Amino acid sequence: MRFTVTIQLNQSEIPKDRSRVFLSLIKFWLERENPELFHKLYGSRATIRKDFTYSLFLGDCKFKREIIEIPDKRAFLNLSSYDLGLGIHIYNALLKGKGQIYSYKDLSMCIRDIQLQKEKLISTDVAFFQTMSPCVVR
Repeated sequence: MRFTVTIQLNQSEIPKDRSRVFLSLIKFWLERENPELFHKLYGSRATIRKDFTYSLFLGDCKFKREIIEIPDKRAFLNLSSYDLGLGIHIYNALLKGKGQIYSYKDLSMCIRDIQLQKEKLISTDVAFFQTMSPCVVR
């Protein structure tokens, strides 16, 4: 399951540690919508592998020393999970947050849109993938 979340920001600058900012948004809405799943994924002190991943597209941004400048004040969060159940829970949690303000320090974010993405069925032994950034396989 793949979907894209369009996020409107209240300012054109975000902290350089962008992953922490947007992961906190996911965790916030997941905890509000499904506390049981949230505690299963994030409740223990031990780090467990999560069955979802995400990438962030910031458009025409400029990386500075301590901040990232985003002129159009929009971010696109692309989420993906092979586990359909988990993907649906995350999708529903973010859908509940659509149109509502979430604040992280002095940055306010609002989910404007969520769109499911079409997935191509892999039916052969060989597949070619196009990525927007380097890919790490573990």
